[in-house]
Amino acid sequence: MDSETVIDNHSAGTNLYLILLLLLGALIRILLFPLPFNQDFADFIIDAQNVANGGNLYHNPLPSGSQFLLDGVLYTYYPFFKPPLFIYLLVAAGYVSALTGVPTAFLGKAIILMGDLGVSYLIYSQLQSNKMGERDCLKGMCLYLLNPFVIFVSAISGKFDSLALLFLMLALRKTEDLKMPLYYGLSLATKQFTLFMLPWLLFRQRSLKYILSSIIVLMIVLLPSVRNFGDLGYLIFAHTDKTPRGFSWMMIYSSLPYEQIHIITSSIFSLYVLFLIILAAFVELSAYSYAAIVFSSMIIFSAVVWEQYLTWSIPFLSILYVWEKSNISLLLMAAYSVAGLAVDPVNMANRWALMAVNILLLLLTSCFVANYILRALKKH
Repeated sequence: MDSETVIDNHSAGTNLYLILLLLLGALIRILLFPLPFNQDFADFIIDAQNVANGGNLYHNPLPSGSQFLLDGVLYTYYPFFKPPLFIYLLVAAGYVSALTGVPTAFLGKAIILMGDLGVSYLIYSQLQSNKMGERDCLKGMCLYLLNPFVIFVSAISGKFDSLALLFLMLALRKTEDLKMPLYYGLSLATKQFTLFMLPWLLFRQRSLKYILSSIIVLMIVLLPSVRNFGDLGYLIFAHTDKTPRGFSWMMIYSSLPYEQIHIITSSIFSLYVLFLIILAAFVELSAYSYAAIVFSSMIIFSAVVWEQYLTWSIPFLSILYVWEKSNISLLLMAAYSVAGLAVDPVNMANRWALMAVNILLLLLTSCFVANYILRALKKH
């Protein structure tokens, strides 16, 4: 048997394992689709129905507190600003549902499934590009693909953060390519958190023209819904005027008057923006290291940290764990996954126990961030 035949057989086996794992991840999620979804996902479907009927996403939503029945469950509608791309996809899913009879909720989760599978494959592909062994590439992929917390967030709750991660990771693979503005613009039109990669793109890639092109892509997507600059401002800063909640350590300030809380949390978030700029300008980091630090740092700087926020850094932590043999990345990913699965910050009766979890996540995240910054400074 010649060497070319051996290589072809190895490649075929590799592709088989990859395909089987992706199919396994898809099957697990599809089996979980029928489980009750999160209130937010129900709101998205109602928003999509409103848009399909000629309504505007931001200016004439349904009245807050409206009751509606969806898949046999009664939900109360609470409108809030969000980028519109996923809503548009749900509008399309609604039309497909009307033609086929497949529930819109099932089709919406199928869209999110594409995000999960895409992110998983890009983890594999990035590790392969870094000349990692096949087993390591598959291991890194499975840390995201088969992560029970990631599966819960997307396949059960119906959170679509993986779609934004998919577009962002495609953009990071194409930073010197004309496709980069399209992918980054779509990521911004899906979820606001991808905006936090902007300093790295500016200082490290010096891709101002691509960023401006990304903004054009974003504006095209927003055009049917946004009517003034106030809408844009609220989309960007929507969570900065909220009281501490979720997995945020800032809940220790909850007993203070709202005005004082707002001053404290806004000041800390301003430090976050400054931190992003300094980190990008003065610390030599890869896109994946920067993303892992930036997204995990929401635990440190944000007054609002919902469970889906904990998934933002997981693809990048997976890459760092395999690529750099970073045990602290694995530890942080495990902590986020366990906390996200085991703790319900909204309904947890013991607030002191929740605060203990939040403080633990703060300490672990701070150790990870400090460790990576110090390592980067020592290298350069």
